[in-house]
Amino acid sequence: MILALFHQILDYAGSGGWQRGDSADPGELRTRGASRPRRPVEDLAEALRNGDARSISAGCFFLAEWAESKQKRSTARAFIEAGLRIHPRDAQLNWFAGQIALRSHEPAAAEQWFTQAVELGKATETWGLVARGYLGLGNLQRDRPTDQTPEDYLSALRYARKAGAVSVEAEALHNLCVVWFNRNDAETALSFAYTALFAYGHHVARVAELANDLAWFWMHTKGEFARALSVLLALPPHISEPVPKLSLLASIARAAGGAGHREYFRWAAEGVWRKLAEVPDRQWHAKALLDVANGAATLHLTDQARKAATRVQEIAAELGLDPEFDAKAAVILASLRASRRGATQTTDEDPRPLEPTDQAEAELAKKLVGILNVAKLDGRLARMYQAKLLVSEEALWLVVECDASDLSRVRAAIQGRGGEITDKIRGTDRTSIYTHLRRDRILDLTEEPTVWHIGLVERYRQD
Repeated sequence: MILALFHQILDYAGSGGWQRGDSADPGELRTRGASRPRRPVEDLAEALRNGDARSISAGCFFLAEWAESKQKRSTARAFIEAGLRIHPRDAQLNWFAGQIALRSHEPAAAEQWFTQAVELGKATETWGLVARGYLGLGNLQRDRPTDQTPEDYLSALRYARKAGAVSVEAEALHNLCVVWFNRNDAETALSFAYTALFAYGHHVARVAELANDLAWFWMHTKGEFARALSVLLALPPHISEPVPKLSLLASIARAAGGAGHREYFRWAAEGVWRKLAEVPDRQWHAKALLDVANGAATLHLTDQARKAATRVQEIAAELGLDPEFDAKAAVILASLRASRRGATQTTDEDPRPLEPTDQAEAELAKKLVGILNVAKLDGRLARMYQAKLLVSEEALWLVVECDASDLSRVRAAIQGRGGEITDKIRGTDRTSIYTHLRRDRILDLTEEPTVWHIGLVERYRQD
């Protein structure tokens, strides 16, 4: 019966996801801390021969995890359902079912699965899964927090520490930071942010997410556009997916407008218009262009503001979006008309007076930017930085990578720091520039947002 069930699930999953013979083998997955590749299909085959229900359900979990990572949600759901039919009291499967429900915008189902994961994890003293279950319950309310939200995250934090699950601990701390920022308790939020940063360690992708959340708070809640901009400009090399990249460029355009930086605004706005073609969901277009319109209006770049705001209204009408999109675009267009008449009407995104500088927030922003910029260095250069060997005037041969569209800007940045450019290799999306640059100018070069990566080469030779 188990064998028949498994083949039935494979047939069902294969219609929307992985099929035997695909080049992307789910056997490539590795378990955390495992010394060999995890082969879920092989494990399942062995489990079927032995009739081991626990092993079968574990194999189903790894296949579901693989499918979800490939955006094959129906396949992931099929394997989770299969595993739960075989082993319904598996805390890990219940937790992952909650994750799928959460990502599928099914809050009632997600709450049920996460609650069951917590109960089953406690019954088996699997504290890491208890922590993940509480984290899921908190995430259900993260955007609209209730009084229970911080309690769920604090429970996740306690059980994560009990289990030694550092990644879950860091995520709980990060989310607690966001909750307290939303409650306008900056002091408590910053304490969680610092602890989360320490827990994330060298996990640069998660540090980038924390930095993005903090920049959002500084820009939208406190109107501190300059501080937000300094952090946002460190993020482009660390965010590559089309939708997050589009949102980031839009945020940079908005922050640059509020901070009065026309150069950064123009660079980010051009990037937004280019990225639209890579994002099929036009609701994201409206969100991004609204930021561009606000930034342009604040900088009195009338034509760019009008173009972006008008396009927002067109998209809102075509897709039947929330009337708020049209209303905000209308405010921007009205402000442009008023400015032509010499009136003082402004957009809702004009920079507000800054509060007295909070030293703790300034230090946190500086630390985040430093971590993200150093992460652009390859391993050898990073070790030289840690050993304080990037302080002399001796020049090193480097390869600098950037987006192909930013070649001229990066070349100017290198030459402006005294670098000698010897060659460039243009790829489809990325361009590599070979240069001879002084050691004490390398860290300075990482501050250029269009520089993605800097590597050390033994010696560049032209053929």
